[in-house]
Amino acid sequence: MELLPTKSIYYKDVNLIARPTTLRSRKQVNDERWRVMVSPMQSIVGSIFAKRALELGLSVGLHRFDSTIEKRIALLKEVNQSSPKNLWVAVEMKSMDNSLKLIEAGAKNIIVDVANGYMMGILDYVKNLVDQAPTEIQKIMVGNIHTASMLPHYLQLAKEIGKPVYYRCGIASGSACNTKSMTGYNRGQITEIAECAEFSRHHKELILVADGGIADPSCAAKAFGAGAEMVMMGGYFSRAKESEHVIKEIYKFWGGASELQQILTNGQAMRHSEGKELSVDKDNLISLERLVYSLCGAIQSSVSYSGYHSLGEFIGNGVFEEIA
Repeated sequence: MELLPTKSIYYKDVNLIARPTTLRSRKQVNDERWRVMVSPMQSIVGSIFAKRALELGLSVGLHRFDSTIEKRIALLKEVNQSSPKNLWVAVEMKSMDNSLKLIEAGAKNIIVDVANGYMMGILDYVKNLVDQAPTEIQKIMVGNIHTASMLPHYLQLAKEIGKPVYYRCGIASGSACNTKSMTGYNRGQITEIAECAEFSRHHKELILVADGGIADPSCAAKAFGAGAEMVMMGGYFSRAKESEHVIKEIYKFWGGASELQQILTNGQAMRHSEGKELSVDKDNLISLERLVYSLCGAIQSSVSYSGYHSLGEFIGNGVFEEIA
């Protein structure tokens, strides 16, 4: 047995502390909303949602759970006209052929969407994907991890493929995730982000994306302050009228290959899943535009309290105090 000397510190365990600033208004803080990515969740991201989110300046991940590759390609082509530079496409490791078809259809930014970013097979998969891609992959994202132990391997991967590696930091803390209760694996978000950010700070080839547990603007601000260069959010957008589950009148959102997702895709639940479903109050829905306005305005406000003039400057420079 090994017991680490570190302590899990979650978003709820800390407050951000304000610093003197020359800013007069949060409106003076630049609006870098592309740093917010909507998680590639089937229950959230459909065509209508994705196009609107891209129009509003967010980054968006297209999910990998449609029953056929033809449906995934159709969704990609429909959405890709909005803002290709901020559109990411999730692919699975089990089918290189499908991944290559998506790239041929126009996918430029790729998320290798697996829960366990410690699997060494990811490294070879990414290298083979980059080598075989019919057109150039602009950005690649891997993960999920929650310690810096995998980062030397990701760094070597970045050097071998000749482009930065975005990596998702966070295991088991998502609202629609059962990994903690099923497996025992979990870690405080502030702890994991700070540890990984310290490593990445010395290696610009690695870009940290905080993933999981970012329930509201305050969590996003804390993630940025701890060192995340992007944040990934899913549950926050579940109340959007444009969400896929609302359009289809399901009024539930779910994570990963949950049993409900399996039933919707394949007609039956065929395997164990660490994803779960959560109900959404259909009488408490609001527009995606309002959600984005509230989120981005709050992040700007948070930065204005920090003493910095831009979100980019604030990243990794937050001053925190633990809640007793």
